[in-house]
Amino acid sequence: MAVIIYLFILIGNLASVSAWVYSAFLMFIFFNLIQGKKVSFFRRIYFVTFSLLFSISYIVHLLEAFNGMALNEAAVLTNGIPFNQFLIPVLPFFLVFARTVQFPSPISGGILSVFGLVLVWIMATLVIGKGWCGWVCPFGGYEDFFSRVLKRPILSISRFGKKIRQFHLLFLAVVVVLSAVLLMPVYVYWLNPFTIITGRFTSGGLHGTVMFLLSLLLFITLVVVLPLLTRKRFQCSAYCPLGALQTLTNSVSSFKIVIDPDACNHCMKCVEACQFCAIDDGGAEVPIISKACAFCGECIDICLENAIRYEYGFVKSLSDIPKGKTVLGKILLDVFAPSHMFVLAAFTFCVFFSSHFAVDALDFLLNFIRSVV
Repeated sequence: MAVIIYLFILIGNLASVSAWVYSAFLMFIFFNLIQGKKVSFFRRIYFVTFSLLFSISYIVHLLEAFNGMALNEAAVLTNGIPFNQFLIPVLPFFLVFARTVQFPSPISGGILSVFGLVLVWIMATLVIGKGWCGWVCPFGGYEDFFSRVLKRPILSISRFGKKIRQFHLLFLAVVVVLSAVLLMPVYVYWLNPFTIITGRFTSGGLHGTVMFLLSLLLFITLVVVLPLLTRKRFQCSAYCPLGALQTLTNSVSSFKIVIDPDACNHCMKCVEACQFCAIDDGGAEVPIISKACAFCGECIDICLENAIRYEYGFVKSLSDIPKGKTVLGKILLDVFAPSHMFVLAAFTFCVFFSSHFAVDALDFLLNFIRSVV
């Protein structure tokens, strides 16, 4: 992992203080993650930090390119804008019917081009599934933070997990149909709560004011208030179209989370702890983990019986797990344990996706501090 971190961050940036600082931060996070204790806690430290640094980098570049957060048509046609991940669910309609992508976006030439981001997303989906939402998404850190400010939920919605997941899929269907009919990215234009970060496509004037107020209202409601009240990542669980698509594709993930029925004491703490409303009360049986699981590790951290863990996706039952019969076999099984391999895989995507934005944001902050001092 150290090689991966230094490869993506330090090569070409050996003289950058920001690159060294961010590399040290990632090494600290990975060392603690690989221990297998407090997985979600250290994941959250990384996740929140990355979301903040990503936002700084993204906003600074928008301000430099457009002199503001309003993406008017003339400026967009001149500069283009980075591809938005929330377009992935409706991307086929734009490529087939409209033969263009958002406003337009560059097809190739960087991680935030259409080709670059879709390729990374497909690879992540095949390896860590909806772990994209739990570990990689640059916007998830905000909800992750606010959902853990309070120790107990003011509004408990865990018992409505199945209905929330059904609504999420229905909302995805509505967004896809409307976008296909109108040949317009409806979610990105009107419904995205993160346009206060990614910029708003507007002609200005009253339209621009309405768009800003709408995005601000959505952000405050879905990303701040509801996560605070419910201790859930509500926007991710019930609203984000990409998150709903990840639920549908989670079956192809190389990993899953399992509950050992022999170790589970049916306390159902994992049901309340799950940020994605992905675990249902199993009654007399063990809790049921749905395909909405984002592998965040919150249930693993909360389980005092150590009954919950990462497992390979191909394992059909716990009895199929091989047992090491020799010292070497036991060592190899420990090294290649799914808990280790998932963290390695997920964090590799984290390093790859975050390094440019994080170092860029840190450079900006350091230069700003120097200019002030």
